[in-house]
Amino acid sequence: RDWTRLAALHEEVRTLRVALLQQDRDVEMERAESAEWRATGEQALAELEALRIHAEYSKQLEAELETERKNVVRLAQTNALAALELETLRPENNELKSSVALSESVVSALRTELG
Repeated sequence: RDWTRLAALHEEVRTLRVALLQQDRDVEMERAESAEWRATGEQALAELEALRIHAEYSKQLEAELETERKNVVRLAQTNALAALELETLRPENNELKSSVALSESVVSALRTELG
């Protein structure tokens, strides 16, 4: 009877050891999976940070581009105003040239007469 009990206890211990070994394997697998998930999460966070930095840089570039567009518009407006002023000054300029030519011809005629 003691031998039967001892054999039963021995079998129970063996069964418990097998179960414990299985639990150890399960824990190791979970640790490995957990490490994988952690690495994947850290990689995802790094990628998100890179995307955030890229988005911030893109916003800066867009702001600079908008500033440049406004500058181009202002420059085009200034050029248009200058062109209008030039157009309005051309007739005056032509009149001045005509006046100078007339004055030169009068002076030349007077010199010839006074001669």
